[in-house]
Amino acid sequence: MVARDRTCRWPGCDRPATVAEIDRTTPYPDGATAADDLGPFCKSHHIGKHHSRWRVRQPEPGRFEWISPTGHTYTVEPEPLGPVHDPPEPDRAPDGDTVLDRDTGLDPPPF
Repeated sequence: MVARDRTCRWPGCDRPATVAEIDRTTPYPDGATAADDLGPFCKSHHIGKHHSRWRVRQPEPGRFEWISPTGHTYTVEPEPLGPVHDPPEPDRAPDGDTVLDRDTGLDPPPF
C-alpha cells in the first residue's frame, strides 16, 4: 500500500504514507479490505473523510476522486512507480580520488 500511495490521498496533502492511517475507500461492511479499496490518509484528513461532507471513490487502484460539498471533483492520480535513485556520485578523475569541479571549470588543487 505504501509503495503505491506514498502520501496522504487527500487533494494537495503531501504527508508521507508511512505515518498515515490506512482506511477503506468504501465504508465497512460494503467495502472490501483489499488493496483496490484502501488508501493512506493522514490523521486530520482521515477524520475529515469521515466527518465532513466530502466524499471519495477509488474507481481504480490508486486513483482517488474526491467530491467536494459543492459538487466539484478533484482527482488524485496514482504516483508513478519506479526505482528510487540515490543521489549521483560526484564526478571523479581517473585516479578515483579527485573530485572534478565541473561547475566552475577550475582544475582541482594539486594536493
